[in-house]
Amino acid sequence: MARTQDEIRQTNVKKILLAAEQLFAEKRLRRCLYGEIAQMAELPKSNVHYYFSTKKPCTRMCYWSF
Repeated sequence: MARTQDEIRQTNVKKILLAAEQLFAEKRLRRCLYGEIAQMAELPKSNVHYYFSTKKPCTRMCYWSF
């Protein structure tokens, strides 16, 4: 059965947040690059930009979702 758009979005956002949380802890926010988050999440860099236009909302979700 095919996954819905919402399921794909939830999966991608979760992957991005898990990768971002780990990188933010290791490198701190300012030293962390979108490309590194994308690589760790195993997603294209454009997907990270699509779901999070800046690191600020990504940071907020990291703190509030886990």
